[in-house]
Amino acid sequence: MRKIILAAFCFCIASFANAQKFEISTQLYGGLFSFNGNSQGVSNTTIVYDNSSYGLGVYSAKPYGKTPGTSIGVGAQFTFVTKSNVLFAFNTGYDNLGSTTNINEVREEGVILNIYPATGKTKHRSQYINIIPQIGYRINAGEIKVDLMAGFNIAQCLDTKEKLNAKTQTRTYTAENKTTHPKTDPRPELGFTVHYKKFGFISSYQWGVKNYYGLYIGGTKPEAFTRFLKLGLSYRIF
Repeated sequence: MRKIILAAFCFCIASFANAQKFEISTQLYGGLFSFNGNSQGVSNTTIVYDNSSYGLGVYSAKPYGKTPGTSIGVGAQFTFVTKSNVLFAFNTGYDNLGSTTNINEVREEGVILNIYPATGKTKHRSQYINIIPQIGYRINAGEIKVDLMAGFNIAQCLDTKEKLNAKTQTRTYTAENKTTHPKTDPRPELGFTVHYKKFGFISSYQWGVKNYYGLYIGGTKPEAFTRFLKLGLSYRIF
């Protein structure tokens, strides 16, 4: 973590040395967040296992949602603009991102295995602190400015969990479980911002390169990688 902060600080100092203009803006955004991977790790539907008789609780087989849920994020961006309109930026913020998976079956495991058709959803939430160095180019068109940006999000994963609710004909199952996640979720990013006076519309796409299932022994390794289409607004305060 210290190395990441030091590298980002050096990036800012080098950018400032070449800057003609310095800008600070705040951001509020949502978007479409989900997981992508092979069928062993990510699917539109999942099975819920009830292992209460063994003391293992209730959990879903595939908690990482393929369908976007509710997501929100806030951020601050520091941008250095050179005389040639080349941009050096540093973005940091907090994301609370959601995805969902439909539940189609419950399996009660005990002395006898009972299988029931079911309905419901498991909702997965992921929380991050973002550290995003960026480079780009500004296109000036009168009062409208367009920033084309490329960056790399060194997302620090704070917490991930699922909250499931499944219903069969005779019973309702609810549970909230922690899920495995990497300490850092590296994500390349491409995007743009359209500015009009102090306001801006932001859009970017990030794709994670680290598997959330981590180490896995036996059979085909399941995969779950983050995908995030960010859409929101910015306001320049300086």
